[in-house]
Amino acid sequence: MRGLDKAIKAGANIGYQSPELLKEEKENLCPINTIVNEAYAKQLRNSDLKNNMDLIKQLANSYMKVTKRKIDELLKRAKRLYKVISENEEFSKLSLKLTKREERYQKWIQIMDHNNLVKNAIKTDFTEKISSCANANWYSW
Repeated sequence: MRGLDKAIKAGANIGYQSPELLKEEKENLCPINTIVNEAYAKQLRNSDLKNNMDLIKQLANSYMKVTKRKIDELLKRAKRLYKVISENEEFSKLSLKLTKREERYQKWIQIMDHNNLVKNAIKTDFTEKISSCANANWYSW
């Protein structure tokens, strides 16, 4: 904590987590200007280590919640993708036939590509989360 306090006092910055950035971009319908969380960085620079410890603990708890949400979301996506793949007849039959791992993986990838399994699963999960107002500039940014 002392090292972090010294780094902040020496000019290091605190950044936003990606969900915070996406929320702001969706509200403003344009890319953010900076990933630096100026308010927290300034607050940490202007306070002593004891107060910084409280603020850092607050930030850590906030980031833990965000990270847990991300993990839970990824686990749900993985479960849905597994269900889609395991219900594919061609995939199931092939899994029983091929015994060599390299052949099996190569064939699995061909089947998944041919049936757009991953693409469709990703499309289902992400399209609704991204603002319909996001344009090519937003994505390239």
